[in-house]
Amino acid sequence: MDRDEPDEKNQVFPSSPASGEAMPIPHTKLSTRHCVALPKEVRDTLDWKPGEDLSVERHKDGVFIYKRMTLEMACGIARGANTDSYRDRNDRY
Repeated sequence: MDRDEPDEKNQVFPSSPASGEAMPIPHTKLSTRHCVALPKEVRDTLDWKPGEDLSVERHKDGVFIYKRMTLEMACGIARGANTDSYRDRNDRY
Protein backbone atom coordinates (compact mmCIF):
# COMPACT_ATOMS: atom_id res chain seq x y z
CA MET A 1 0.00 0.00 0.00
CA ASP A 2 1.26 3.46 -0.89
CA ARG A 3 1.65 5.65 2.23
CA ASP A 4 -0.33 8.49 0.69
CA GLU A 5 -3.30 6.35 -0.38
CA PRO A 6 -5.61 5.04 2.37
CA ASP A 7 -6.97 1.51 1.97
CA GLU A 8 -10.74 0.94 2.17
CA LYS A 9 -10.76 -0.38 5.76
CA ASN A 10 -8.25 1.87 7.47
CA GLN A 11 -7.66 5.43 6.41
CA VAL A 12 -4.19 6.60 7.33
CA PHE A 13 -2.49 9.89 7.92
CA PRO A 14 0.44 10.31 5.55
CA SER A 15 2.74 10.30 8.56
CA SER A 16 2.75 10.46 12.31
CA PRO A 17 4.33 13.67 13.64
CA ALA A 18 6.51 11.75 16.09
CA SER A 19 7.79 8.82 14.06
CA GLY A 20 7.15 9.67 10.42
CA GLU A 21 5.31 6.32 10.08
CA ALA A 22 1.81 6.00 8.61
CA MET A 23 -0.79 5.78 11.36
CA PRO A 24 -4.48 4.82 11.24
CA ILE A 25 -7.11 7.51 11.70
CA PRO A 26 -9.28 6.60 14.71
CA HIS A 27 -12.95 6.41 13.81
CA THR A 28 -16.29 6.03 15.58
CA LYS A 29 -19.99 5.90 14.72
CA LEU A 30 -22.95 8.07 15.62
CA SER A 31 -25.34 6.02 17.79
CA THR A 32 -29.11 5.91 17.43
CA ARG A 33 -29.23 8.36 20.36
CA HIS A 34 -26.83 10.70 18.50
CA CYS A 35 -23.94 9.98 20.86
CA VAL A 36 -20.33 9.63 19.76
CA ALA A 37 -17.83 7.55 21.74
CA LEU A 38 -14.30 8.88 21.41
CA PRO A 39 -11.71 6.17 20.69
CA LYS A 40 -9.52 5.22 23.66
CA GLU A 41 -6.38 6.25 21.77
CA VAL A 42 -7.74 9.80 21.42
CA ARG A 43 -8.95 10.01 25.04
CA ASP A 44 -5.60 8.76 26.35
CA THR A 45 -3.56 11.09 24.15
CA LEU A 46 -5.59 14.13 25.26
CA ASP A 47 -5.95 12.89 28.86
CA TRP A 48 -9.75 13.29 28.70
CA LYS A 49 -11.67 11.66 31.54
CA PRO A 50 -15.40 10.78 31.89
CA GLY A 51 -17.44 13.89 32.67
CA GLU A 52 -14.94 16.18 30.90
CA ASP A 53 -16.58 19.44 29.75
CA LEU A 54 -16.05 19.61 25.97
CA SER A 55 -16.98 22.19 23.35
CA VAL A 56 -18.20 21.20 19.87
CA GLU A 57 -17.63 23.73 17.11
CA ARG A 58 -19.05 23.28 13.62
CA HIS A 59 -16.46 23.71 10.88
CA LYS A 60 -17.16 23.28 7.15
CA ASP A 61 -18.13 19.60 6.70
CA GLY A 62 -17.25 18.48 10.23
CA VAL A 63 -16.76 19.51 13.83
CA PHE A 64 -13.93 20.34 16.21
CA ILE A 65 -14.17 18.88 19.70
CA TYR A 66 -11.94 20.39 22.33
CA LYS A 67 -11.71 20.77 26.10
CA ARG A 68 -13.77 23.74 27.19
CA MET A 69 -11.64 26.59 28.51
CA THR A 70 -12.73 27.85 31.92
CA LEU A 71 -11.84 31.20 33.42
CA GLU A 72 -9.52 29.46 35.87
CA MET A 73 -7.68 27.76 32.97
CA ALA A 74 -7.36 31.08 31.11
CA CYS A 75 -5.94 32.99 34.08
CA GLY A 76 -2.27 33.60 33.48
CA ILE A 77 -2.37 32.31 29.90
CA ALA A 78 -0.49 35.38 28.64
CA ARG A 79 1.93 35.56 31.57
CA GLY A 80 5.38 36.32 30.24
CA ALA A 81 4.11 37.64 26.90
CA ASN A 82 6.18 40.40 25.31
CA THR A 83 4.19 43.63 25.56
CA ASP A 84 6.86 45.93 24.10
CA SER A 85 4.84 46.48 20.93
CA TYR A 86 1.46 46.72 22.70
CA ARG A 87 -0.87 49.14 20.95
CA ASP A 88 -3.14 51.37 22.98
CA ARG A 89 -6.61 52.32 21.72
CA ASN A 90 -5.28 55.81 20.87
CA ASP A 91 -2.70 54.26 18.52
CA ARG A 92 -5.37 52.60 16.37
CA TYR A 93 -6.87 55.70 14.78
